[in-house]
Amino acid sequence: MADEAFKYRAFISYSHADEAWGKWLQRRLESYRTPARLVGKPGLHGQVPRRIGRCFRDQNELSAASHLSDTLQTALQQSEVLIVICSPHAAASAWVNQEIRYFRTLGREARVFALIVDGEPGARNPARECLPPALLRDEHGAALPEPLAADARHTRDGKVDGFLKLAAGVLGVGFGELRQRDQTRRIRLMAAAVGLSLAIAGVTLVLAISAYHARNDARQRREQADDLINFMLGDLRDRLQTVGRLDVLDAVGDKALAYFATLDSAAQPDASLKAQALALKQIADIRGSQGQLPAALKLFDQVLEIDNQLLSRHPRDPRYIYNLADACSWAGVAAQQAGEVELAASRFRRYRVLVDQLLVLEPDNAEWLYEDTAVENNFAVLERARGNLEAALPHIEKAVAGDLKLVARYPERDDFAAGLATDHGFMARLLGNLGRLQEAETHAEQVIEVERRLVSRDTQDVDRRQSLANNLCMAANLSRLRGEFGSAEHLSSECGRIAQDVSRRDPANVAAKEQVSLFLSLQYELRVQRGDFVAARQLLDQSVALQEVLSTADPSRQAWRARYSDVLADAAEHALRFDHKRARASSLAHAALALWQDRETTADARWYLLRSQLLLWEIAQADGDAVAAAAARDSATELLRQQRPSHYPRQLELRARYDYLDGTADAGDVIWQDLSHMGFRSRTFTMARETACARIERAHRGPYCQAS
Repeated sequence: MADEAFKYRAFISYSHADEAWGKWLQRRLESYRTPARLVGKPGLHGQVPRRIGRCFRDQNELSAASHLSDTLQTALQQSEVLIVICSPHAAASAWVNQEIRYFRTLGREARVFALIVDGEPGARNPARECLPPALLRDEHGAALPEPLAADARHTRDGKVDGFLKLAAGVLGVGFGELRQRDQTRRIRLMAAAVGLSLAIAGVTLVLAISAYHARNDARQRREQADDLINFMLGDLRDRLQTVGRLDVLDAVGDKALAYFATLDSAAQPDASLKAQALALKQIADIRGSQGQLPAALKLFDQVLEIDNQLLSRHPRDPRYIYNLADACSWAGVAAQQAGEVELAASRFRRYRVLVDQLLVLEPDNAEWLYEDTAVENNFAVLERARGNLEAALPHIEKAVAGDLKLVARYPERDDFAAGLATDHGFMARLLGNLGRLQEAETHAEQVIEVERRLVSRDTQDVDRRQSLANNLCMAANLSRLRGEFGSAEHLSSECGRIAQDVSRRDPANVAAKEQVSLFLSLQYELRVQRGDFVAARQLLDQSVALQEVLSTADPSRQAWRARYSDVLADAAEHALRFDHKRARASSLAHAALALWQDRETTADARWYLLRSQLLLWEIAQADGDAVAAAAARDSATELLRQQRPSHYPRQLELRARYDYLDGTADAGDVIWQDLSHMGFRSRTFTMARETACARIERAHRGPYCQAS
């Protein structure tokens, strides 16, 4: 806490030409509340106070006298720190320099801080020098230690971070810590700024549309509207995405779409069309991140139409080829997420052709080489969605090889490192699906290493934190499949902490909710493995409720429907194995099947359907319902007939369950032995096997299955 002898926390020294800055700083300092978690902790100047408190700012023009007044000297004596607002005006002010020199005579040289608002430190042009001489040299001309300086210029720290740096110095705490604790406050301020921007946007758009139709100054108004929209959907979007508040931009997107609907694209100049395509792509990205895939797909169609039109005007220009290639990539990803596999394939094929054109024109361009790895990733994802795991492998191997070359050549490029992390992550998942679990874990360790390094560079970047969480959960699942439950517990818990924090900060972030659901499912299986069935049931109930919300919010997103189907099957199995409630288990399994009614199913989806049919088959056997058992068996048989051979442990488990239920225990035991050699352990699979083997052995009146 500050020494009680000080009447003021700070004396603000400034030139009256910078009075607006002086007023702003005094108001910010006196109204600033220290983040609660820092209050009372030890700082450089004692205990950290709840508020900065009173600050002295001389509000009168100083007279022509040659020395400081008694009032100013007393105020300086009664101030704990001195803050100098630095500008060319301040550097030339005799009074600012006198205040600095007098404060130094009080023995508090270490309590002098600077806030740069204009000019340049050490400027070649003396007229642009912003640091007063008294800050740099004493009265004898000897050099002084440079004071802690915050830089409020928009090209440096900016007002927000500049003020926080200054506040951190005054309070005696670290800037990074204060900035992190102040994040929530910044989100509120940003949201308020967006509200103001919306009001301005509304006025500007009305003016733009009116001017356009009136043909009076139309181009100028249209450019103003385009610039404003692209600021809000570009720069402002990036800032809001970093703190997880894209929902704030919903109204901006709606207004922009209404504005674009008034325009005739054929009559637009290139610059306007490019701005429109960029804005539409950004709105589509926001809609997709919010789970509104049908809306995102329609918007991407508009982007493709505009970029095709631009490329027809400039068929050999790499910039326009790239813009269309990028749009094809985004549109293909959105289609694939919506389960439109063939639509995604057509867009990825066009993407491949366009990237090849770029590489012919500029073969050493790093950006085009990066796109080349992205194309391979897209095709790998597509082949996996089709169930062609072996066909996906060479694509992702090419992507990883390209990423490694780019990262080695450009180690400073975070986007290239992020691309490497993405492809390592996909490789780990693919190898896991192929049953090559040890290789998969190696790639999982590599991706987490890269992700941690990227997150450490900006701990508040929501995208990077979510990517880390996603890969932590993936690694946890691999550990669980290999029977390494301690490692799985550690990794899934870290995944859950990140996902829950992001979801709490941004309730509209559906990707974070999906990660929370995955974390809950992993924790459920680990609790079951431990035998803690009460805690497991609570986790399962939370996962079912959360996945229901996601699936209902966007029924078109197949991945969410698959996850919901899986957690319903978990609930059915829990009811059957641990609650001994076959009727409830049957109801939940039927609910899981109903999610796929009248919908086209992919190879992945058929595995979820198979799991539910196997549960219904087992329940019907237990109930002695031969008709229902035969129906479930026929459905399971047809689903298996459509599937390619799989080495993924969970899918091998389903094949083994089929064999045990069908009475062919020898075939089931072959798979069971393979799973055991992998290290795979599952309490529910063990119980299902024991139940089926007991039924088979009763029928054969003697041992039939291999001993566990």
